[in-house]
Amino acid sequence: SSGINAEYGDDMKSPRIFKTHDKWEWVPKGEGVKYIYCYRNPKDVMCSYYHHVKNVFTGHYGYTGSIAEFYEDIFITPNRSENGFYFDHLACWFNQKDNPAILFVTFEDMVEDLKREISRVSEFLELNCGEEKIDRIVGSSMFDSMSKNAKCNYSWRDGRLRTLMRSLSERGRSVVGLRSSRRNSQIEWMSYLEI
Repeated sequence: SSGINAEYGDDMKSPRIFKTHDKWEWVPKGEGVKYIYCYRNPKDVMCSYYHHVKNVFTGHYGYTGSIAEFYEDIFITPNRSENGFYFDHLACWFNQKDNPAILFVTFEDMVEDLKREISRVSEFLELNCGEEKIDRIVGSSMFDSMSKNAKCNYSWRDGRLRTLMRSLSERGRSVVGLRSSRRNSQIEWMSYLEI
């Protein structure tokens, strides 16, 4: 089933934007709907996902294995990941490569030239953003800017986190070290994986 509730989306004012990790088969379809599929090097996805599972609430994932064990236990094993097998996920979207309603963007392309990729998104969505606006978007999309932005750095959940920690503590459970943000590296996998 889809992570996007179609009825919820129907009630929202247009234009609507949804962020999801869903497979192509799971996302609602409709006339005039556009999709932006962002993907990255699977080695970096694996490393990032490993950190995600290791640094979230103990009670949610509880994963304690090494990165090598994670690769075998979860990443490369079909039906073990919460969003499905990564390569099936890629395949279902790539099967739509000729679909004019989908813009494919890679993380590596954004790292290489963020302004170019934001311009592509603007053109795809027919937003007609001027140079100045694109420059502002680029500036606010940089790691340093996002790490200071409460909408991006998870500081908004501090109150909820304190409540959750108190609740868990009362039940004799704990929370592993949470981070407000972690700088993603384009080649993070090189720190962990041997080729």
